[in-house]
Amino acid sequence: MTEYRRRLAEQDVARRAFADAHLDELTALFCDRVLAEHDEHEQQRLGRLMCTPPQPRTPRARHTAGGRP
Repeated sequence: MTEYRRRLAEQDVARRAFADAHLDELTALFCDRVLAEHDEHEQQRLGRLMCTPPQPRTPRARHTAGGRP
């Protein structure tokens, strides 16, 4: 019976190692996809930003800390 349990334990360890490796691979693929999407969105945002002409800034009144303008 101990030989049988030892073989089961070895199979369990092998299955867990395979599952961990597979999970690591899936996690890496997911991270690559998320980073690629982020990079694509950032490039699109920068493209839109570069295509829009600069807007003139509206002058604003300055305020002092003492309460007097």
